Amino acid sequence: MYRSIIIMFVVILFSTTFSLCGQPASENPLFVFTENGKVLVKVENKFLKEYTIPATVEKIGRNAFSGCMNLVSIKIPDSVKSIEPFAFFGCTNLEINIPASVTHIGECAFNQVKYISIAPENENYWIDSNGLLISNNGVLIYTPPSIKEFYVMPDGVKKIGFGAFAHNHMLKTVVISDSVNVIAQRAFSTCSKLQTVIISDSVTEIAKNAFFACRSLKIITVPEKFSKAQVKKWGVPKSCKIIHT
Repeated sequence: MYRSIIIMFVVILFSTTFSLCGQPASENPLFVFTENGKVLVKVENKFLKEYTIPATVEKIGRNAFSGCMNLVSIKIPDSVKSIEPFAFFGCTNLEINIPASVTHIGECAFNQVKYISIAPENENYWIDSNGLLISNNGVLIYTPPSIKEFYVMPDGVKKIGFGAFAHNHMLKTVVISDSVNVIAQRAFSTCSKLQTVIISDSVTEIAKNAFFACRSLKIITVPEKFSKAQVKKWGVPKSCKIIHT
């Protein structure tokens, strides 16, 4: 009986190893695709270090590579048009290039990713000199973990997107420039070292919990139109000093 169990285990182990090393990605049990192969739904291998996405894929699904902390390199083919929310969330060692074919990037798709570059032919997104990923309609999508301690928002940014600065542990002071109109929910969530925020009069909308869990925040300077009650809804600490301009 025990011999049969051992033989069965060896057969299963051999079959699994063969499927990982010898079969195409679409047949790999650690990669989940839709039936037509156009959507990469989920990657179950958290130890994955490198991967080339098949050329059949047009969409990288929500949370597809989320939490793959060992992933350092991935090749996205020109077939990919959409990268869904949280697709690469928490891939802290990943360096990634976005091809020209990508027309949609969801919120927090690259949160905590080490480094992003983009094909110069991409007409929908651009990266500024500090490594920030910005859409052509002015939405700030991603900031690199290595961003400077003192940061002034670049001209052209109209909206700071959902979670754009979230989990950044370098930023201490941020100046919201005159081009910004909207600060989305959790835009600066869990920025552990953020101490000072200066918001310009151009900002008309700040979502609930925009500064959630920014426990080091000491001073926030806001336009007179925002009451203290409104500011508190942004998730600032009770000890934070509110200065109206």
